[in-house]
Amino acid sequence: MTQHFVFESVPGYSPIHDDREQIKEPVAAGKSQRNERTVWTMQNKFYFTFGTWKQYPYTRGQYLVVIASDEHDAAMKFKKKYPHPYDEMVLNCAAYYSEKEWNESVSKYYTGEPVEVIGMNIKLRIKVNYDGTKYFTNVNGGYFKEHKSLEDAKNWLDYNGYKNFDTETIVSFSY
Repeated sequence: MTQHFVFESVPGYSPIHDDREQIKEPVAAGKSQRNERTVWTMQNKFYFTFGTWKQYPYTRGQYLVVIASDEHDAAMKFKKKYPHPYDEMVLNCAAYYSEKEWNESVSKYYTGEPVEVIGMNIKLRIKVNYDGTKYFTNVNGGYFKEHKSLEDAKNWLDYNGYKNFDTETIVSFSY
């Protein structure tokens, strides 16, 4: 039996990452959920490294991060942006690691920030339910910041230099 988990919505951040305290409650699939709860997919970081082969998008000593739900999703996102020039079944990188592997044994060999982050889109999220309409923008680390109005959210995006962003509208009423 598959269990779905519901995370309590906490204004000001998204429970998309598991490094903050969360309240989990199993929910039977297909059952109606209270309007202030949202089902979230856990997102993970995967680290892709490169060697000296001239066909790699980056070179030795550089790495990039892919934000994805699992290893397969990370590989597909990477492959979509950087396909292998000769074999579609092979990733165009030297190696890739889960966040745990990276932190435990690989990161000590790399310095600085990643050269790129794939899968981290800036979003304006508008959530409508019985409690009214709320406005969020995603900030560093994937957490969502709540704003008092749509104008405040757009001003925050403009102030931080985000001219192009996705708009996501979530309407959730349960009865």
